[in-house]
Amino acid sequence: MERKKYQFLTERKIYKYRKHRPKRVKARYGKNSKRRSCSLKLFFSYALNNFIKNSGISILNNNKILIPKIFSFYDNFNESMLVFKKLLSSFLRKEGNITIDFSQCEHTCLSVLSLLKILYDEYLISQYRYKRINKFYIVRKFKIIPSFKDLKVKKYLHALGFYEYDDFKDEDGEVLSLDLIRGKYRNSYQENVKAKAINQIVEFINESFSPVNKCLTQEGLNTIESLVSEILNNAEDHSYNNSEWYTHGISFHEQIHEEKVVELNLAIINFGNSMYNGFEETKELNKVNYAIVDKKYSSHKLLFSSRHYFERESLFMLYMLNEGISRLKYQDQSRGNGTMQFLHAFATLGSFGSSNSHFNSLLNVISGHTVLSCDNQVSPYFEENHLKLSLNKEKSLSLLPDKTYLKYNTEYFPGTIIECKIYFNEHFFDEILKNGTDGA
Repeated sequence: MERKKYQFLTERKIYKYRKHRPKRVKARYGKNSKRRSCSLKLFFSYALNNFIKNSGISILNNNKILIPKIFSFYDNFNESMLVFKKLLSSFLRKEGNITIDFSQCEHTCLSVLSLLKILYDEYLISQYRYKRINKFYIVRKFKIIPSFKDLKVKKYLHALGFYEYDDFKDEDGEVLSLDLIRGKYRNSYQENVKAKAINQIVEFINESFSPVNKCLTQEGLNTIESLVSEILNNAEDHSYNNSEWYTHGISFHEQIHEEKVVELNLAIINFGNSMYNGFEETKELNKVNYAIVDKKYSSHKLLFSSRHYFERESLFMLYMLNEGISRLKYQDQSRGNGTMQFLHAFATLGSFGSSNSHFNSLLNVISGHTVLSCDNQVSPYFEENHLKLSLNKEKSLSLLPDKTYLKYNTEYFPGTIIECKIYFNEHFFDEILKNGTDGA
């Protein structure tokens, strides 16, 4: 009873503090017109400020941003990141609506569109908060110039709410969207939205199978739930000052290369340190794990040639994904397994690509300068009851990875994104269930 009373009083105190915050801010900044005109940035979220601080800003002469022909971290990382730097620059210009021009875009993916939505939503929230102390401020909004060049791009823009099309036909197939979920580290007295988010993600994954009249068993649902929980724990723990993490999903039911298939896309995003920078910052607290990774890098470095070499950051990311390695291992010895198990589970569900190269699964981990990818050719594998990821077809961690799957870029993403794209059809889903390889 005392505990409930204490919790109620604490929540009431927090509520009153938040309720009167606009008055405190107005008292502090409202009378100084110069301060008031430039104080919008004070309302930016931790995630938005961290992105601005760590990604750098490109000079932008106007508020129109042209989306490139290929808008994807996997296929066009540097040019795609420039879009977001220009977007942040337009945020800081303080006036005029922001135009996003997709007219030349012929290929995109969930992760970049999710990030676009996240950054603008954060900015919009900041503007509404600022307007409470400055009634003369005019809220700036997005204007979208749509794409008519590619049906898939049109589907993405329509399903994710960027633009409404009315020219889809029945044969274009069905689309199922998981609305953007925004979570945050919570203190004990606050509602933890993570459990709700996990249920929504698992339900979305299961519903994605409905066009082929399939669903996961209860055991399969429990397995996916456990893996998603671990990934969200990682996103929460590694985010900047325990700030927000986000998940987004979309699935398409289409006929491609004369096959009726479902394409499932899922993205999980957090802002903060890159995986590599976070590992470097904790190396004094994490000496055993760091020594293992550093030794592995030294052995791989001996194999470098003028044409086949890797940046330290990229190889460290590969090592860190393997079971048992985590920058937080010194806090919890159980850490270091969840991400690999997640990748393995989705690679198994997407193993349709092993028998049909047109439907190759793709799982990307994007962090800092690095894009690490695995598909049906180089997915996680078991060795002595441990999951391994070598990113080479020889399935050997003693050899260098294939450069196709581990790319270092000049631009930098301040945080981590895990994105998955898998395909399946009714027949192959039956094969997975029959073999029991997915725990379903």
